[in-house]
Formats: sequence, C-alpha cells, structure tokens
Amino acid sequence: MPRLVHAELSNPSVRHLGKQVDKLINGGHMRIMEIMTGTEEERLFRKMTTNPVCGLVPIGRGEAAALVLAKAHDGVVASNNLKDIGPYIARWGLRRMPTDSFSKYYSLVYPQDEAAASSE
Repeated sequence: MPRLVHAELSNPSVRHLGKQVDKLINGGHMRIMEIMTGTEEERLFRKMTTNPVCGLVPIGRGEAAALVLAKAHDGVVASNNLKDIGPYIARWGLRRMPTDSFSKYYSLVYPQDEAAASSE
C-alpha cells in the first residue's frame, strides 16, 4: 500500500477503513511502500497527477501512487473507482481487485495475497 494512501486512512472520518488495512498489514498480507525520488515511479506519479498523457485527466495522489507501485511491482490494484483509474489499468495491463470495504481508497496487494485480502 502506498504510504500516501495509508496516511489518508489515518483520517478519523475513515478510521474503520484504516483499522481494516492495519489488520492486513499486521497479518503480513500488505506492506507500506514508498515512491523513491529519481525513479521511473516518481516520474510517472508526477505526470499522472499534473500533466498526464494525451486524453487522460490528472488523478489524485493516492490513486497515482497505487497505480505506479502496482505497475513497478506487478501488484494488484484494489479499487472500486474505475472512472478515474480505468484508463491507466487498461493502458498498463494491470490487474484489479474490486473491494467494497475500501470504497474509493487504493491499496497495493501482492498477487499471492489477493485471496487473503479479499477474505478479510
């Protein structure tokens, strides 16, 4: 899970989601990841949030972080919001796992943990 998204889930208004995510992290099904400065992930992140490729609109920082980390690490994007991220998922051939419990929040889930995360 991108650190940006984990921080968003610390907001008291979505504390219940943060608790679910922390349970997955503590159980070893997820881990918090960073986008490192000077990497391809950072370049893509900045482009997606400010000036995306022709035909795409800028997306939120949490969404972009989840997408670039999933792309770089062959992860699965857990999201119910295809309107904003669908074009990127299609363009990059990413796998997506819908999840009602994370409504509009984005997490990076590794393939071997996909089943465990969806059963939590």
